Amino acid sequence: GTSFDQLLFMEVFLLRSTAFAADKDGTGFDNTSGKFVGEVKPGDLGTALFVHSIPVPGSPQCCQFVATGDWKSGTLFVDDFGGTIFELDATTGAILNSFPNAGGNMHGLAWDGRYLIQNGYNTYTSHFTDKDTGALSYSQPSTGGYGIAWGKCETPYDDQWLWTADHNTNLMSQDNYYTGASAFTFANAYGSGQVGSMYDGINIWDTAWSASILQCYNVSGAPITSFSAPYNNPRDGCWDGHFMWTIHWENTTAYKLDLYQEAGLYPVTGCLLPRHVSTSPGSSFTVEVSLMNHSTSTMQKQVWLQAEQVGGGISHTVAGPINVSLAAGQFLEVDRRITVPNSSAYSGLWDIYVRVGTFPNAEHQGGIVVDVQ
Repeated sequence: GTSFDQLLFMEVFLLRSTAFAADKDGTGFDNTSGKFVGEVKPGDLGTALFVHSIPVPGSPQCCQFVATGDWKSGTLFVDDFGGTIFELDATTGAILNSFPNAGGNMHGLAWDGRYLIQNGYNTYTSHFTDKDTGALSYSQPSTGGYGIAWGKCETPYDDQWLWTADHNTNLMSQDNYYTGASAFTFANAYGSGQVGSMYDGINIWDTAWSASILQCYNVSGAPITSFSAPYNNPRDGCWDGHFMWTIHWENTTAYKLDLYQEAGLYPVTGCLLPRHVSTSPGSSFTVEVSLMNHSTSTMQKQVWLQAEQVGGGISHTVAGPINVSLAAGQFLEVDRRITVPNSSAYSGLWDIYVRVGTFPNAEHQGGIVVDVQ
């Protein structure tokens, strides 16, 4: 006969099997009912590293680092699948603020310097909201129903884009920032499980929840490298200007990762803030330029600021190149005042980049939008 212990084991096994089958994308929730159904089996974490971690509340599916003018004072925004967005201290994980999300479940967050962009879970809609209150400004279509990332991209060089991931099609899409229409798509490198989207200033990243890896691509979709996530089932992530973050609902933890330690990329990173500036001809504004040496030796690099007119084809070196020597692990922060020439010819949208490398070839960059009206 069948013992009580055997029946109990069979019941638990059936429950877990059913839960896993219903939870097709590894969120821990039934894809039809939306109810919590439990964990997926942890994968092989290999030798994954991380430089810092913080606890996160709820059942987190996505995160976004937001810094408005000072990189060191940036905070981490996390969406709970229950419908709340939390703003966290990026060092301790302490909750600084919270507000309802744009409605339903969100599986992607992005920051463009003006809006906290929330990407609806399988709704194929992105919502542009206030970062302090969650107040909705407007919504538009989204090609992907999961992770979303904002970025300056040189394909073409003179516009901003939204990179959206879709688990259902296993495609990453480069979407028009203003309309949400897809301009370019490519398939992920591992065939299934894609849920996250990150842009590091040069390359695109996604997360594979089932394989527990982060995969890097160039902006044409060619795979570059990959490495193990710091915990199983990475839901999403973000680039904070110098480090990558991943978020994991199963252990409610966000991890900060060093791409040079993990993948040998970007020994020196450059970040430019704020991400969006509104100004006028003849006016001045201040940007924060920060550099970080991620290696264990002194690095000699050239650094310069480059301005490129959106749609105008004008490229101008604003400052530099200057030779910079950074000690191992050094973080350098400098404020730079920029004056717009007092001419209507300079009206319109501009992109400004801090570029690090050997002029004019950038090894890493961080870009912002300047709206001159």
